[in-house]
Amino acid sequence: MDHKTKLQQKKAAILAKAALIDAELRRRETREAAQERKRDTRRKLLIGAVTLARIERGRLPKEGVMRMMEQDLVRPLDRALFDLPPRVIVTGGSTAIPSAPEAPSETEAA
Repeated sequence: MDHKTKLQQKKAAILAKAALIDAELRRRETREAAQERKRDTRRKLLIGAVTLARIERGRLPKEGVMRMMEQDLVRPLDRALFDLPPRVIVTGGSTAIPSAPEAPSETEAA
């Protein structure tokens, strides 16, 4: 085998190893991102649970929380969960109520 062929084989082996390392790195990054999304979801769930428990026990005024929801919720489906009316958008002298996006299917929501 000549010198050029050996170099090409060595290069191919190094590139193959680099591809394996790159794939492993992507798998780990994907796994870490998924774990962080789960942690974020869990934090949000716990904040909601604590907030609801404090409202039920009278330690947090429901009116203040509902005012926050009224101010910050934009999506019609989110507002409907709290029996809030759709948000009216005023632009250029006309008013519009944003249309509700389709509700996610059970498989999308999971």
